[in-house]
Amino acid sequence: MKKTLITLLISGIFTSSAAMAITNSFSVAIDMQNVGNNLTIAETTAMVFPTIIVDGSTKAGAKCYTSNNSTSLKELCRNTTANTAARHDGVYEITGSSLAPISLTLSGASTANGMQLSTSFATSSPLTSVNHILDASGKISDAVAGHLELIDPAGVLSQTTTFTYDITAAYN
Repeated sequence: MKKTLITLLISGIFTSSAAMAITNSFSVAIDMQNVGNNLTIAETTAMVFPTIIVDGSTKAGAKCYTSNNSTSLKELCRNTTANTAARHDGVYEITGSSLAPISLTLSGASTANGMQLSTSFATSSPLTSVNHILDASGKISDAVAGHLELIDPAGVLSQTTTFTYDITAAYN
């Protein structure tokens, strides 16, 4: 009988300790901000072409590039010292959320005054769309190269002509 009583007491001790459990709830406070689409694009260096020369030797299809110093005499921006120094790609800074993946896309060609302007990202020519990851400060720079082509020599007027192009930035 003593053996049975000791067994019952011991099993009762183990049974009651296994049934003891406790649950606590905890909370965490998180600061959140919905800043919407905080991407911005700013031009840091304007795209520049030198003076374009169209004369009797200039044929349709002649080209000028912002990032190419070709010496072709059929080129629209003939390679003189002044013209070489006067041409360069446009440079843009894109800002947004730190380390965020983004895509950049360029608009199509623009035509005016007998000329057509096409653009491409200078780092990945002839691409008109690229992907980047913004740096830790939420910034990245990219350059846009310009390609000017003579479409109609008779349509070229002696005046300043403005071409436009768009850069679209979006989070991936």
